[in-house]
Amino acid sequence: MDKDTIETHVIEMDKFYPNTAEMGEELSIYRRLADIYDATAVAIRNAQGEFIGYLDREIAETVVIPAIKQGTKFQCVVTGEGEIPNSLRVQLSEYQPMDESADEEIDQELDLDDLEVDVSKADVSKADVS
Repeated sequence: MDKDTIETHVIEMDKFYPNTAEMGEELSIYRRLADIYDATAVAIRNAQGEFIGYLDREIAETVVIPAIKQGTKFQCVVTGEGEIPNSLRVQLSEYQPMDESADEEIDQELDLDDLEVDVSKADVSKADVS
């Protein structure tokens, strides 16, 4: 694992059953700005846009949220079944677009409301992520 890659888990998947994700599937990461239960919650969506769980809280709070606040974009891919019940192993890495035009197209296609910020490929440098 290099310094730009984080191995972690998607947890609490039982709350979103039967939604799930397959090995190798790219997932979307959402910082839930108005989560009344957990201000550090980072929700995970599968390729179909369905919520499947939450990013491990410790990683979300200590690594991912501070990076988001600095403008980092993430790519998240399923790497296997989790060691704990109702979880998946995932690999987070800094998103590196193949070319600038592809990144701009992705940014334009996102439809964000005031409760969620897609931090998987969106430019969050101007988003309210406090």
